[in-house]
Amino acid sequence: LGATIPERVGVRLFGAFVLGLALTEAIGRLRAARTEPAHEPSEPPREHPARTWARGAIAMTGCGVLFGMYGTGGPLAGWSVSHHARDPGVFRASLATLWLVLNAIVLGRFALGGQIHGRSLALTLAFVPALAVGTLAGEWLHRTVPAKTFRAGVFAMLFLVGCVLVTRR
Repeated sequence: LGATIPERVGVRLFGAFVLGLALTEAIGRLRAARTEPAHEPSEPPREHPARTWARGAIAMTGCGVLFGMYGTGGPLAGWSVSHHARDPGVFRASLATLWLVLNAIVLGRFALGGQIHGRSLALTLAFVPALAVGTLAGEWLHRTVPAKTFRAGVFAMLFLVGCVLVTRR
């Protein structure tokens, strides 16, 4: 990416994209709140299977492109999966599986390219305690936070990340 677009511009474009996703979801939620019942249905509304597949395929292709460009397709993957998996457990399992597959591919590419060595492994190990604490906190939140609040939190976090990326120096 750096050969064609300066890094700062690329990061800001990615941030604008993330902001756009978060704002699109917020606007959609506000519109739906006017017509939906007070509780959120456990399943999304039914639509034609071909349309569902096409939207998912386009989103996941975009996710792969963003993963290749920026090392993360998370915002687009989260947005796409959230439209198919209203239950937070299914949402988490779907994203964990997706990232497991994508990261296995990247790990294989790094291993074949000789980019995994003592220094990279030591740095990875240094982050394991923080990952463990974060995982425990996430498990606790998953059990205690209602699904509707969880979804709002996911997109609020995307909004904040987008703001940080857009304003980053």
